[in-house]
Amino acid sequence: QERKTMTSSFGHWNFSNRDVTATTATKKSEGKDDAKPVEGTQLEASYISLIDRYLQMHLIDNARWLAERCVAEFPSSPKAAYWLALCQFRCGKFKAARHSLDAALAPASGSNSKNDDDNMEYLKALCSLELQDYSRAEECLLRKSRAAFKDYQNSALNLYNVRGNNVLGGSMGMDEWLFSSNTAISYIPNGASGLCLLGNVFRASNRKQKAIQFYKASLDLDPFLWSSMEALAELGALEENTTKDLQPHQIALLNQNINKQNQNQTSRSTIISTTTTTTILPKEEATISFAATPAAPSSPNPAADGDSVHEENGVSRVQFQTPGLTPIPPSSVSRLHRQDGLESPASQTPSSTTLNFLVNHPPLTQQRLETPGNNNVRHADTSNDDMQDDPAAPSERRKKLFSSITENSNFLSNAADGMNDTSRTPTTDIFEPKKSSMTSSATAGVLPKTSLDVILRLLSTVGTFYQHVCQYRCKEAIEAMRQLSWKQQNTGWVLHQQGRAHLELGEFTAAQRCLEQMQVRDPTRLDGLELLSTVYWHLKKEVELSYLAQRVLDTDRLSAVTWCVVGNCFSLQKDHETALVFFRRSLQLEPNFTYIHTLSGYEYMANEDFDKAIVCFRKALRVNERHYNAWYGLGAIFHRQEKYDLAEYHFERAVQLHPMSSILLCNLGIAQYANGKAYQALETLGQAFKLDPQNPQARFQRASIYAALHRPAEAYAELVKVRDSAPREAAVHFAMGKVLKRLGRPQEAITSFLTAMDLDPKDNQIIKSAMDKISEPDVGEESMVTF
Repeated sequence: QERKTMTSSFGHWNFSNRDVTATTATKKSEGKDDAKPVEGTQLEASYISLIDRYLQMHLIDNARWLAERCVAEFPSSPKAAYWLALCQFRCGKFKAARHSLDAALAPASGSNSKNDDDNMEYLKALCSLELQDYSRAEECLLRKSRAAFKDYQNSALNLYNVRGNNVLGGSMGMDEWLFSSNTAISYIPNGASGLCLLGNVFRASNRKQKAIQFYKASLDLDPFLWSSMEALAELGALEENTTKDLQPHQIALLNQNINKQNQNQTSRSTIISTTTTTTILPKEEATISFAATPAAPSSPNPAADGDSVHEENGVSRVQFQTPGLTPIPPSSVSRLHRQDGLESPASQTPSSTTLNFLVNHPPLTQQRLETPGNNNVRHADTSNDDMQDDPAAPSERRKKLFSSITENSNFLSNAADGMNDTSRTPTTDIFEPKKSSMTSSATAGVLPKTSLDVILRLLSTVGTFYQHVCQYRCKEAIEAMRQLSWKQQNTGWVLHQQGRAHLELGEFTAAQRCLEQMQVRDPTRLDGLELLSTVYWHLKKEVELSYLAQRVLDTDRLSAVTWCVVGNCFSLQKDHETALVFFRRSLQLEPNFTYIHTLSGYEYMANEDFDKAIVCFRKALRVNERHYNAWYGLGAIFHRQEKYDLAEYHFERAVQLHPMSSILLCNLGIAQYANGKAYQALETLGQAFKLDPQNPQARFQRASIYAALHRPAEAYAELVKVRDSAPREAAVHFAMGKVLKRLGRPQEAITSFLTAMDLDPKDNQIIKSAMDKISEPDVGEESMVTF
């Protein structure tokens, strides 16, 4: 019987015409609207709006999946390919992103606007930089500029004034033409950001002078580019007072960028408002639970079909535009109005269920100004400090949140009107955000100059501070740091740089205090902990270093800093092979970690493997030629190999980078003396102990040179000062005994020899031999034991 029924039912279908009989078609179409075709541009805009939304919510996988569907639907659309490439870039798939951009920038892909082309070229350059394909990154950023420069050269009408002479454009170089006017720079994608990216490309490819040129050009356009300022400081090319005054053309450019961002945001909101929709169901269908994720409507009409009002059984089915907000499920509106039998939202307090749903939505970003007398702009304070002790605080907080949402969307009142009055057609801008009277001037497209000046002064002070740190003018850096406000001084980055300055000065206790305070202020910060591990290594604090290694392992095992700290921990325990294993693991995570290359070189030096140590130090210099520790390591190796000319050269390079280091000057003086430059060595060692009077090594080496020059009186004067600062050094007393012997004071010499024997019994044979020869003249005994 069932088979007969099914057969009779299927008998109504006409499969040849793919149609239905009038009776069946009437039943199928009751209560439903005719499906309308979706235009291609509207569907693509819907995809893009959804992708943009999920990218803002950091749902990268979801955005990438939608981007793939969009590209499948529109394979020749450059915009679809760009958004797919952006998602792939966020996922770390740089080669796939560049491949997608190659297709989007192909000539057959269609015409794009200049802004779209600039964004695609910029993203493609970023991918190439991550893939270390520097030539392609440079080509992406300079392609339009090179084409324009060729046109400029080929034009006989373009005359340019160079030093007062009018010459044809063909005699001007590419770089000179590029920085000659704002029109030429406008060919660089994304302006100042593109110039900064070009600087990164040239810096990574070891073209430092061109990198400096582009960094400075980016700062001229945008003085708030800290990335360019930081790079210039690290390259030693940051000029004094780079960001002292804000020029009018810079303010105009910043305001232009703000206006452009506002226009882009408005266009995105318009796209979303015309594509992203939700439907209000009749009361009979309002049974869906809030706990579940809202599902797509079961209607055959897609949400993007452009319809705003449908009639079903006399009830309006309204589709509301929702820019930037997750669509509220249809049942929420019906349940909200039926709560406790209330008919309008104006006469009721929202239910807890509804409020929980609204609270789970992303908050609406708002900005408000301070009082008219205060020019500082800040974000709306969402804390509940003012209601912490009030028992009615939760309800008040929910009311404020509910009122802010209804103020920006007017959702409830329009929904109630749409359900209660079926003859009314809802407006199309229900979810369009309204301009609040408390909106900041930046939102309106104008940046207040006073606020910019505050930020610019902060950048100037921090830039000066960081410049001193990078140039190893550590005392000046600490003085510049004190000009910052207490809030800025007590941040992780500033404490990191302050600890670095103290470490370069050899003030290990102060460096430890700053870096430990950095940990307290920012417990998850790993940058700077490699310096803290070095401080513990110098202070021989094994327990603290072991605890630090355990902490960083618990924080992030995929950080290069983590394995640097662990390697230092094993190095302190004289387990150099294990330390090298962890240093190699750190370099696998970050191949350009200069400090790790240097530490690896020192570990190989401890194992007497000088060839591998030289390789490590040279790798460090290849990454950063201003890393003086690597120059010092190479000089130490060549000195031990008795290649004194090479040792002197490398020590000189280290001193040029860090002229305030007493230790570097002391080693340079030793190398100069070994090369036969005794008087030059005395001058260098004199500079060393002037920089650090607490460093006895410089005076000791200076005394040894005086003794070699047969000037025992000056040698004895230096050794007395060394003995006062280091009274328990056996080498100092042994050297004093030899000098006193030359001065004809044998009793005092024997006393010094006996003191040296008590302090260092392992050298008894050497000391006894010197005591036995107390009455013999010193011949060829000018060399001394170092300490």
